[in-house]
Amino acid sequence: MNFEVVRANIVNISADAIVLPANEYLKEGSGASTAIFNAAGRSKLTKACAQIGHCDIGSAVPTPAFDLNAKYIIHASVPKWKDGEHNEYGLLSSAYLTSLKLADIMVCKSIAFPLLASGNNGFDRLLAFQIAERSINEFVGENIKDIILVVYDENTECFVRSQGYNVMENDEIWIFK
Repeated sequence: MNFEVVRANIVNISADAIVLPANEYLKEGSGASTAIFNAAGRSKLTKACAQIGHCDIGSAVPTPAFDLNAKYIIHASVPKWKDGEHNEYGLLSSAYLTSLKLADIMVCKSIAFPLLASGNNGFDRLLAFQIAERSINEFVGENIKDIILVVYDENTECFVRSQGYNVMENDEIWIFK
């Protein structure tokens, strides 16, 4: 399995599955959520999410990708940081692992994640990255060949580089299908 970190806008990634950081009611949020809703087609994606209705925190559900260059959007319901005493670590890891398992069951060869919960959900970037890295590295699947962690800004890119990772950069669409 290939694990890459890319600095890009997640909606420009071509992968079988794109992960959307979701709330448990599958309503459009901010940041990566807004970008994905915009690119996929807000009305179609909102309708698909309303039909599902709910996703427990730490779980994930799929919808079609509509206008994205992907087959599926996987809505990973992520926790908000409180104080580290409310299973935030386990729930965030579960959101990654559930998304990966779901993509693998749906025979996806590639999946792209933003750095889940590191924006408005309040997780410290270091902690969010460590949970992502650990969860991705512990996943064992049959179909997924490429896992892409997409970082959006220069500060996060610098942070990931400081952790020893090479970060691919390009303004072009990255293709991992």
